[in-house]
Amino acid sequence: MFGLFGKNSSNLKLAESNLYNEFNFKLDKTPHKESIIQNFERIAEEGKLSNEAQTSLLYKLVIMNYLGACKIRRDKGQITDSSKLTWLIEIADRSVYWSKIAPDHIELEQLTIALNDNISRFFESFGIFYSFEHNNLTTILLDTQTKIFKIYGVTNPTNAQKMKASVYLCISGIAILNDFGGGDLDHIIDQLVEETKELTKPLVMKVGELSKNNKQLHEIIQDLPDSLNVTESTIINGLAAFEAIYFSIGKDLVLDILNHSNDPMGTPGYAAIVVADGIFGDGKIKEHVMDVSLALLSFTKAIGENI
Repeated sequence: MFGLFGKNSSNLKLAESNLYNEFNFKLDKTPHKESIIQNFERIAEEGKLSNEAQTSLLYKLVIMNYLGACKIRRDKGQITDSSKLTWLIEIADRSVYWSKIAPDHIELEQLTIALNDNISRFFESFGIFYSFEHNNLTTILLDTQTKIFKIYGVTNPTNAQKMKASVYLCISGIAILNDFGGGDLDHIIDQLVEETKELTKPLVMKVGELSKNNKQLHEIIQDLPDSLNVTESTIINGLAAFEAIYFSIGKDLVLDILNHSNDPMGTPGYAAIVVADGIFGDGKIKEHVMDVSLALLSFTKAIGENI
């Protein structure tokens, strides 16, 4: 009935039609329709989201709108019984469904991390426990790189920054898993590599944007096929970029991180240096040592829970 794949400009009418077909519900029934429309159009345009992703987005905004209105009434002394909000869980479940089938699922979830968190917190304030969080390695990678970008004040990371964040976190994760499991967690390591590949596949950038110095640029170019005659101005896709970084410097970085396992902060502490300097340039870890280290400790904890 829906099956309308591909990226589009804002398509509110289609998303609202899906909402009506599934729940017999129109935006006119919401407490603040205009705020839903404004946020929908802003986020949909920012991400150039597919129709499926836009439907998931609209459902999330409707939920947030209702929960926000109920909280305002509660603050004024008008209590809403939590049993009257359980219907919103059905909409949340369908939002997860539309997100999963969206070709740009990862982009949507990255754009709505804060929205998802707010919905979960508002649900919890009414005694309802709901999380959009999917306990997989892709989510862990996305969440961690988002934290790191926020630490450095990067609100709109470039494709190259997203690529470097993903690959350096992947490499750090491999070192951490080796430190945890002593070579017995190869299946999780393989999964981490594959999910990172999928995460970075849509990205496009220049080769020169992948390196932090000329030495590393030379190593990356050397790892690419000679027949391509690659220079720093050559534009490559995400898979090629991932493999160029991973195979040129990945093994050495894993060993370097493991060699610092006895440091006071252990492998996560040294991995923080590798990740921050890898994304932003040598020495950049000094600006936010503790914050990035804490982000990598959370990354380590999340990976451990995923084993």
